[in-house]
Amino acid sequence: MDGRVVSVNLDWIQLTGEIKFSTLLMLKNLKNLSLSGNRLTGRMFRIPGQCTRFSI
Repeated sequence: MDGRVVSVNLDWIQLTGEIKFSTLLMLKNLKNLSLSGNRLTGRMFRIPGQCTRFSI
């Protein structure tokens, strides 16, 4: 383990509001991002790098 974030799962935890996807640019090793079941707004764009799975 080297402390690098490779997966974030925030499904169904009642998140609301705007998400700034630009903040995810710092997670250079992110491969999976899941935000299903929340009420998020904001502009989505492709996260550069190795992010191969994204669900909302």
